[in-house]
Amino acid sequence: MATEYTYLRADEIKPGDVLPDVSRQPVSRVIVDTENGSALIRFEGTEFNRTARHGGPEYGFECFRVARVS
Repeated sequence: MATEYTYLRADEIKPGDVLPDVSRQPVSRVIVDTENGSALIRFEGTEFNRTARHGGPEYGFECFRVARVS
């Protein structure tokens, strides 16, 4: 099993992904709020949340480095 590092938009992140620049814990849930233009990323085993912003139609959601086991 190899770990792949890639950059993904906040709305493309899935449970189980690890965002090494944000938290060592895997993502437990991503809640995309299109009305307010944000995405809330929750992590397993912690109360830490990361909010990602939407930069508008030209930019889309904020991107993060993601480690995904393949």
